[in-house]
Amino acid sequence: MLGKVIFGALAAACAATLVASPAAAQVRQNDVRAEGILDLFYKVNADWTLNVYGKILRDHDISRWNDVEFRPNAIYSFSPAWSAAAGYVQLQPIETTARTERGAFQDISHRMHFDKLGMHNRLRINETFADKSSALRIFSSYLLSLQHPIGESDWFAYLSDQPYFNLKVDGTGRQAGFYLNKATLGIGRTIAPGMVATLGYELSETNVPGGHDTRHTFLLGLGIHFN
Repeated sequence: MLGKVIFGALAAACAATLVASPAAAQVRQNDVRAEGILDLFYKVNADWTLNVYGKILRDHDISRWNDVEFRPNAIYSFSPAWSAAAGYVQLQPIETTARTERGAFQDISHRMHFDKLGMHNRLRINETFADKSSALRIFSSYLLSLQHPIGESDWFAYLSDQPYFNLKVDGTGRQAGFYLNKATLGIGRTIAPGMVATLGYELSETNVPGGHDTRHTFLLGLGIHFN
């Protein structure tokens, strides 16, 4: 029962974001985007797991390759509920004028279950440098994700929300503080042992001068656990 209440509460929060005020959405034209995600895991032993996460984005109404995000990392499990990760991150533009950003990241995660409802909390810190710049940017994100099976089937539904904050921006041309929120909902299914496919929708709102830049992204993901 508690799981259903929590899942419903987050669903309502996401729905409220999806129908946010039209005035804010009109500051910039809504962009429709598509994103492909690949998440690979290899368990070294009971405590350590190697992970490679990557995603590629098309924007401008799915007409332009925007960028690739690449995050190889190592995950250490303190317990079935708690884990920490550290690794390398690169944000590589493809057909945009943005500069490549690269650096390190660390996160800590906690997972729990309320009956059939799974909950994942993750706090992440990134430290990156843009090409041809010595200015260090530090930014963080907090992920709250819920997952629940759909009836007695192999399918599941998921909801998540993830705000982002710039913590150190000196010399980067960015503004400190909250700058982005991503609300996501979708479905998924185990399609083979250790292999999960997901399909979802993400509403993101970025702080820009004069309002918010609203974007709609369709998500296609594949997660593979090799052992």
